[in-house]
Amino acid sequence: MEQESPQYSASTNALKTLADKIYIHKLPSYGNKIFYSLGFLALTSLTMLVVTGILLAFKGQTWWLTSPWGIYVRSVHLWSVQAFIAILLLHILVVFLTSAFKPPRRMAWVFGASIFCLALIQTEFGYGLRGDFSSQFRAVSGADFWNGAHLGYWLNPLNYLQAYSIHVFIIPFIIFSLFICHYLLVHTYGIALPYRKDVPRHIVPANHTVMYLRGAVLVACILLLAFFFHSPYVDDMRVAFGKK
Repeated sequence: MEQESPQYSASTNALKTLADKIYIHKLPSYGNKIFYSLGFLALTSLTMLVVTGILLAFKGQTWWLTSPWGIYVRSVHLWSVQAFIAILLLHILVVFLTSAFKPPRRMAWVFGASIFCLALIQTEFGYGLRGDFSSQFRAVSGADFWNGAHLGYWLNPLNYLQAYSIHVFIIPFIIFSLFICHYLLVHTYGIALPYRKDVPRHIVPANHTVMYLRGAVLVACILLLAFFFHSPYVDDMRVAFGKK
């Protein structure tokens, strides 16, 4: 039998060591329930957003508006957005109802809430880039919003290049940075224990297999929804003047 090369073995051990440091290995018995996997599911949908977003950015607007594959990728991107926002909202709700936002996890709550707010802004910039009448309407409405907030000098959704840069580069970079900070705090302090001391609990190993299976189910659901329910497209509306 062939033996593994020392270099391959060292690389494998390094990856295993890195994974061991990233994973949370011990948690309360209730930590393996799906409500405590919402952070991972949000990261799963965010990963799909990044992958599909890179494809859309490289292929361009004509491809995602006219090509069948482009329309499908655009639809996957749309449903990934819906999943990301819904999971974040549910995750914040669970953290609030379980009092997991209290010290020393307060900053983790702040980072998570900031991610949610940025995701809403990111979504609106994305809708303005789609390239149909609906996106034009939302871009104009967004411009009115930023002008009303006295920020229109810096943020203008009608400036396509600026909106594209914000949507593709700036906000994703900030969200990923906050995501890393959020997870580092969760990894440091662990899953929050029940607020009441009389609630029975014991520490068990984290079931990463079930966590990845839930992520796979989420990916499959997004792909199926994108196949059956395409991202909507509203044709441009033009008004002709001077004709009776």
